[in-house]
Amino acid sequence: MGVKRLSINLGLLLLRLAFGFQLVKASWPYATSGEKLREFKSYLTSLGFPLPGVGMYVSTYAEFVGGFLLILGLATRWVSGVLAFNFLLAVLFAHLAVGDSYSNTMPALNLLVVNLVLALNGSGEFSLDARLGRT
Repeated sequence: MGVKRLSINLGLLLLRLAFGFQLVKASWPYATSGEKLREFKSYLTSLGFPLPGVGMYVSTYAEFVGGFLLILGLATRWVSGVLAFNFLLAVLFAHLAVGDSYSNTMPALNLLVVNLVLALNGSGEFSLDARLGRT
């Protein structure tokens, strides 16, 4: 493996690990607590988000399960597409629609961009996708 190819694959691995762990850590309280899920539903309701009862589950478990899958590098393009859509909705509904500041919007925007990069480029060679012959 050449230096350029190694650096690209190492970069994809580092993105997957850093943001995968971030997603799991951030979504853990919601995925494991009915009370936190209800708080999230109330927040979505306050934003006027359509179907907040569905949205709370979809967003929480997309982030929780998706984070684990990113760490493993499994189904990365598909998972990253779902997560990119999730964070696009977060940017639009939870930040831009309410006039939120850039500093508050930046984490969701960063997660949107990272997941777009992974959806377009795949998981790289240091992944289960590569071991299974998927790219």
